[in-house]
Amino acid sequence: MKGLTKASIVTLVAVAIPATALAQGTTTTADREARIGSNLSYHFDTRDPGLGAQLDVPVSAQIALYPSGAVYFVDQGSLIGINADLKYRLPVPLYVGGGLNVLRRAVNGTERTDAGLNLLGGVEGRYGRVHPFAEGRIILNDGSAFLLAAGLNIGLR
Repeated sequence: MKGLTKASIVTLVAVAIPATALAQGTTTTADREARIGSNLSYHFDTRDPGLGAQLDVPVSAQIALYPSGAVYFVDQGSLIGINADLKYRLPVPLYVGGGLNVLRRAVNGTERTDAGLNLLGGVEGRYGRVHPFAEGRIILNDGSAFLLAAGLNIGLR
């Protein structure tokens, strides 16, 4: 997984640096409104699907607070993830970001909570009131994990 982590960091930096050099003024009105949404996800390390929700609160035209959470449908016990991220919208309909992650697992009366970091990247529609999106997320804690999610965000006008 260390190779995957290094490659992901290099990819995020390689995409973010040239994109910031592009012309400003490519944001839309939708980039400045708060959004709430839901998603379906898949946790590749535990091989479990999940159901999540997120809030997208713009701080500027490019940067948003991006708290989210998910409940995963595990065979035994429970697995819940909570994220506190910042999302940077690139001039194209892509975004990158990162932040904090907390995963809580409970199996047969034993609970474990791991805190770590997130790296994320995705694509999101930017026009209209409903914004479909798909994102990948790498979680770096005691181990590392990869997640994919897709869903809808709705503008809160």
